[in-house]
Amino acid sequence: VGKNIGDYFFDEFQTTISDTNLYLKSFENDLKFYPNPINDVLIVNSNSEFGLEIYSITGTLILSKKSEKQRVENLSVLEPGIYLFKFKFIDEIISKIIFKE
Repeated sequence: VGKNIGDYFFDEFQTTISDTNLYLKSFENDLKFYPNPINDVLIVNSNSEFGLEIYSITGTLILSKKSEKQRVENLSVLEPGIYLFKFKFIDEIISKIIFKE
């Protein structure tokens, strides 16, 4: 019921694909944030809810929040520097570098 090719056996089978439409939504185009670099406030807009994590350049988690679709984030507590922002959607995490002046 299979063909012997070397030490491997392969069975013959047949399959039918009924739906060839594959749609994967990426939130990358849905996410808008500004300004970059920031002073004290970051404005984030999305059509979907997301979580927000902010990491220092050394990888230390500084802030973790559940967010709404639109958010004005007061970041006056951050020291000037480079930060990694992770926007966490249902099936996707988008990482962005944000500069704080």
